[in-house]
This record gives sequence, structure tokens and C-alpha cells, in this order.
Amino acid sequence: AYAAAKRHFGDRAPQTRTWLLLLACQRLPADQHAVLVRDLYRRGDNDERIALLQSLHRLPEPARFVETAVEACRSHV
Repeated sequence: AYAAAKRHFGDRAPQTRTWLLLLACQRLPADQHAVLVRDLYRRGDNDERIALLQSLHRLPEPARFVETAVEACRSHV
């Protein structure tokens, strides 16, 4: 659903991806949140990665995602 947001929601895809990520965090155990974020970042295209990074501060305990944010800063994109 995260990857398909662009097809279904067009310009609203970034907001939709934020909501999907928040919903996933509500349903998953807290110890799986960082794994989910890392996997979505690594597998995502540039638009998906941007939406993910812009959402990190909205997630519960955002400090847990620093590793992903640092990895993004090292990206050539």
C-alpha cells in the first residue's frame, strides 16, 4: 500500500504515506517500528524515501529512527 500510494492518491501520496506509516506503527509492536522504517527506506523510490523522511518526526519516539535519517544524509540522491 505504501508503494502504491502514488497510483491511487496522486499528489496526496506523501500525506497518505504518512498516515499508512502511522497506522502500521499502531498495529506493530514497538520493537518492529525501526525495522519497518528501515525496510521502507531501503526499498523505496526517491518519492517514497522523501515521504518517509518527512514523516519521521510524527512517529512515536522519533529518536529511534536516527540511524535511517543518518543513512539518508549519506545518500547521493
